[in-house]
Amino acid sequence: MTPHLPPLLVALGALLILAALPTACRLRQWTEHQRGLWHGLLALLSVFLAGYMALLWVMLHANHEDGTDYVAGVIFLGGGAFVWLTVAFTSRALAHHIEAGARLRAEALHDPLTGLPNRLLFNERFQHDLLMARRAGNPVAVMLLDLNRFKEIKDRKSTRLN
Repeated sequence: MTPHLPPLLVALGALLILAALPTACRLRQWTEHQRGLWHGLLALLSVFLAGYMALLWVMLHANHEDGTDYVAGVIFLGGGAFVWLTVAFTSRALAHHIEAGARLRAEALHDPLTGLPNRLLFNERFQHDLLMARRAGNPVAVMLLDLNRFKEIKDRKSTRLN
């Protein structure tokens, strides 16, 4: 049996955990409202990494002839792969969830036929702008534009599309 194989397996496991760190950092950036949760994940990954480095040091400086190093090496390689896969799949699922939420929000705030902002978005933006103007002590003006027979035309066009 090759004495360098177990430390190599542990080192590969540590590299897998290192490869998961950038993805874990992106997860933290995507979910600002749950920042503490992702700080915990980064701390856990750091502890795993420290454990891997400690085991690697022991393996390189101890003389084990009974084969336990091989078992530990395989277990730590599997652990590294598990951590990397878990972070990668969590990242994909979260990205899909965020994109779906953004798509639903856009659909809720825009007219499906014209793509123009609807009354709900107008009210949301107007309330925000009004609040900002009050804080700054600035006046606010609203300009309304009325299009004759717009509802009729829109209803006729949407009937054709259906």
